[in-house]
Amino acid sequence: MPNKLPSIIAAVSTFILLLVAGFLFFFVQMIALNGVISESKAFTSLGIGVICQGVSIFLAAGIAAWLSNGLIAKFNWNKVLAVLIAVISAVALGSILSFISTVVSIPIAGIQ
Repeated sequence: MPNKLPSIIAAVSTFILLLVAGFLFFFVQMIALNGVISESKAFTSLGIGVICQGVSIFLAAGIAAWLSNGLIAKFNWNKVLAVLIAVISAVALGSILSFISTVVSIPIAGIQ
């Protein structure tokens, strides 16, 4: 991998940005589960949401590293531009996946 540093920068910055977004989605999920009757149901829903968000964060960080390396190696892009495009697209994808995991895990508290 000749472009190791840009890939690492893209993955780490994506990870940090999605971690911040994940905390916001977790806070929104806690507010949404405020009226749940049982704490164990709410805890299960929060756990599922955190696991799904963690998977989406690591997946998006890997995609950012792969995309920045691909843009530099195959298309001969500028390293800064490739990292910027990779981070923006991976953060968008990761945020969408985190939002979906939050929306899906909230009704799980009512199912149990």
